[in-house]
Amino acid sequence: MTRAGLRASSRRPFAAPSGGPRAGFTLAEIIVTLIVASFLLTMLLGFYVQIVSGIQDTNRVARPLRIGPTILDLITTDLQACYVYGYERDYFEGEDDGDRDKIKFISSVKSKYTFKGRASDVTEVGYFAEQGRGPFLTLFRREDFFIDQKPLLGGKKQKLYDRVIAFDCKYYKKPEDEKDRAALFTEEHDAWKADQEEALPIAVKVRLVIQPTGEEFDESAQRLFETVIALPDYGVIKNPYKDMPADQTPEDGGAATTTPAPATTGGTGGASPGAGALPAAAGALPGGGGR
Repeated sequence: MTRAGLRASSRRPFAAPSGGPRAGFTLAEIIVTLIVASFLLTMLLGFYVQIVSGIQDTNRVARPLRIGPTILDLITTDLQACYVYGYERDYFEGEDDGDRDKIKFISSVKSKYTFKGRASDVTEVGYFAEQGRGPFLTLFRREDFFIDQKPLLGGKKQKLYDRVIAFDCKYYKKPEDEKDRAALFTEEHDAWKADQEEALPIAVKVRLVIQPTGEEFDESAQRLFETVIALPDYGVIKNPYKDMPADQTPEDGGAATTTPAPATTGGTGGASPGAGALPAAAGALPGGGGR
């Protein structure tokens, strides 16, 4: 073939042999493919939405079941380490304010806050509820790194939960006959001042009501969590300076005071020996669950 013939043949368009494979897709085939793909994507998107919605519903139901016990566990840890710091100081107080009770004490748990990178072994702790948005209360935990002249005041507050309906505490006095189990929970107090009672309560019942869903008060959506917490048994704590004039009371850092050792009968040792004595003596404590 001459050069002119080669040039002419190179300019000739390629034609597929008759009956051979076609080059590319027709418009109809592309449209059908897109329609099928859109149906599949729509089905997959529907499954995805259902899965996400199911996860959200599960979390909505399960979240309060986690929040309530978590808060009660935190309060239990602090109260079981309740500590009497000194005779001349306030060291435990429970205030009755309807559904917004306050409880303030000294605890030997390590502080959540640090000072110059160090945590405190003994801290001021408190729990209280304040009015929040709408019908809800906001529950706070108070902590002060230093034990000062007013251990029941001051410090930093941390929000725990903002959909609380009620935070209520009851206090139980130690019966005169320690062997009388039936008398352990018969004397219930709405409030407690350790400087007047000259002792810690033997136990504290904490009642927490939350409403995890809805913006209006809805009793059907509320959840109740309740537990009874045994405190260390320090026995009778008399303040030798209680009846002395203020100008004769030792100042902070003055005359030394000795903190009484808590009873260890049935205890497990640690920061708050004796904290485990009550359950052993009293059998199963009421509460400790949610409904």
